[in-house]
Amino acid sequence: MKPLSIAHLPPHGPAWLLAVVIAALALHVGAGSVGIVSGYTAILARKGGPLHRRAGRVFTIAMASMGAVGSLLAMGIGQRGNVAAGILAAYLVVTSWTTVRTPPGRKGNFDVAAFALAAVIALVNVLWGIEARVAPGGKLDGYPAGPYLALALVAALFAWGDLRVLRKGGLAGAPRLARHVGRMGISLLMATSFLFVGQQKIMPVAWQGSKILLLLGLAPLPLTLFWLVRVGLPARRRTTALTAAA
Repeated sequence: MKPLSIAHLPPHGPAWLLAVVIAALALHVGAGSVGIVSGYTAILARKGGPLHRRAGRVFTIAMASMGAVGSLLAMGIGQRGNVAAGILAAYLVVTSWTTVRTPPGRKGNFDVAAFALAAVIALVNVLWGIEARVAPGGKLDGYPAGPYLALALVAALFAWGDLRVLRKGGLAGAPRLARHVGRMGISLLMATSFLFVGQQKIMPVAWQGSKILLLLGLAPLPLTLFWLVRVGLPARRRTTALTAAA
């Protein structure tokens, strides 16, 4: 069984349904495109500057919209894994944004709900992965167990991060910035890898399989790692200085 798509809509269904689906697809693709452009702008701009803040706001709104609409579309055609992926993408940008909007050293009102959401995503994807493994043909909704289990692992790691925030009562300094950078970066990676690596079939034939698309799809990963190291350097320098002084 292949993953479902818009082509699986009833051929003689009501015109309004087709119009709604096409409008939702346009919003999904448009929000994703805006998210990729604004995400690259934010990750390359000077951190804390006006361009970074404006691009970050646009990225948050675009990615949250893309994830929500994508989940609704996937729900309509029975793709459970994509429903969870869309929710996870929206969760990442929202929690990243609330991290820097919450005063340092304090928990946000959304933190408990965020932890519960990430934990549920992890749990249901483990169950779907097991279901896919034992299903005839080794697939569930057209996908093998691997993607479900990989998404479960990602969600579990972020749920663990949420739990640490709850136990500490909030974050400050380098850990707070790292949480913001890491979640924004991974959400951008989800969008770029899906479009430039997983959806090359919609690209011009001459572009398919090109190294440029692969670079655009995976570039957020090294950029995110760079900024994670960068925001942690001041804390390391202070620790080294204090140790030397002692």
